Amino acid sequence: MARQTYVVQSLGVIPKMSVLDLFCGDSYFTAPLAKLVGGNVYALDLDPLMIELAKAEVAQLNTSVPKMDLCRCARCPTAYHPIR
Repeated sequence: MARQTYVVQSLGVIPKMSVLDLFCGDSYFTAPLAKLVGGNVYALDLDPLMIELAKAEVAQLNTSVPKMDLCRCARCPTAYHPIR
């Protein structure tokens, strides 16, 4: 987690900032971001499995993310579309 924290800090992310983690994947940056900014991270991904992995990683680091959801983009052929 030290490397991820270093990267986000070098980008100017600071405590109490709100952050959007678009295409969060398995939470490589989501959980460290949440820890750094106090949970003000909104995480989105196309794959429901990635959202579940990200939620598990955030829980393991004992932090929280107010919103983790699926991107629903009609133009993305690989996007998860539960309702057609």
